[in-house]
Amino acid sequence: MQGDFKAGVTENSVWAIIILAVFLFSSVISWFALAQLNFLYEVWHDRGGVAEHIEKFAPQNKYKIGFGETSAQERKRLFAEIIDALHLRGEGLRELEYQSPNGQKIDVLLREPEVVHLEDVARLVGLIKPVGVGSLLIGLCCLAWLYFRKSRFPPIKVLLVYGGGFFMLLVLIGNIWGPTALFYQLHRWVFPDGHQWFFYYQDSLMSTMMMAPDMFGYIAVCLAAISTLLAVLIIMLIRNRWRFM
Repeated sequence: MQGDFKAGVTENSVWAIIILAVFLFSSVISWFALAQLNFLYEVWHDRGGVAEHIEKFAPQNKYKIGFGETSAQERKRLFAEIIDALHLRGEGLRELEYQSPNGQKIDVLLREPEVVHLEDVARLVGLIKPVGVGSLLIGLCCLAWLYFRKSRFPPIKVLLVYGGGFFMLLVLIGNIWGPTALFYQLHRWVFPDGHQWFFYYQDSLMSTMMMAPDMFGYIAVCLAAISTLLAVLIIMLIRNRWRFM
């Protein structure tokens, strides 16, 4: 009896690892899917307050002029090129220029501290694909181990406990820190000492056009929703296939 109990605990623990691996893999897929849509920047610009934010703070910039005169299409182009650069190790960031509606160059978009920060971000983005591959391999290895043990697929309520517990932990952490404080603390942990990562809107067109950190919150919610939906679909597919194994 004790051996059966230990085996059950072990198998349930492996299922918990699989759920986490599936969610990580789903998050990576969702990231690249949203990247193809420029993280819905067009929606945030036109309906999420970004346009009004730019109109307010761009004229106050201490280092750059004329960004408030740019068109919505120009801002969306610049954001898309930043996203492309982040997936190419930061290449081309220094060459980004913003133009007036008649196509005349006004100025380069980014100052050197902003370029350095985005290059740091690009290094993090470069880890996303390996995380996706690693989580996929871990998930497959765990599934193979369970398959050869002839393990039964756990009850849905067990999966809900594991999945719900994971999300409750994230919510608890968010509530304890607060979304903005957590956002800043993650930056302190992740980015190198001496590299600027906080930019006032009056000093940075990057922060102004991205309405940081508010717009990142919108993106995070979309990413979490899509990742969760995809993870549930993958788990349900595994469950349906498991019946015939």
